[in-house]
Amino acid sequence: FVLKNSDGWHLIKRGGAVFSLKETKKQPLELRWAHNEDTLYSRDNKGISLFDEAKHTFIPLVTKAPIIDFYVDNELTVLSGGIHPSITFFDPDTGKQLRHSTSTPPVTKIRGSQNDLIILKDANGSLYLFNRTAERPLFQNVSDVSDVVFLTDRHFFTFNDFEIWDHDFSNDHYTRSLVT
Repeated sequence: FVLKNSDGWHLIKRGGAVFSLKETKKQPLELRWAHNEDTLYSRDNKGISLFDEAKHTFIPLVTKAPIIDFYVDNELTVLSGGIHPSITFFDPDTGKQLRHSTSTPPVTKIRGSQNDLIILKDANGSLYLFNRTAERPLFQNVSDVSDVVFLTDRHFFTFNDFEIWDHDFSNDHYTRSLVT
């Protein structure tokens, strides 16, 4: 697992072996495991890098600035800022760009992903459901949400302190209903 304390970032393995990321001459802004939890990615001011455990170094993967946030599952999804926010999809192993979308709402974080849906979060806590496989992105704004729980790839619940909502993309159309 990864630990961040006042001394910097540390990669800690089972059995107590510790590796300080200071040894890589990098101090990442953020570290994130791939969805399968086998591969470690970092984000710094220069882009996103892939950690090579054998060499104890980060290998640059995506050098597209400014990167606001990223998420890794079967694709490396990168949220970039600037004049027009955009989302770019990369191969998580090679860094090769797969596709790019400039039709992005004003969001600050990638909250999560499930196959063809990406959940984006804005500064006010509203979620945007983004269909990453469509030619024209589909946005559905869900406000006042604490968290998201997926049932299937296209069916999930959102909830806050007062209510639970059921969201279903499994048919040809989107349905949303109040559970409680």
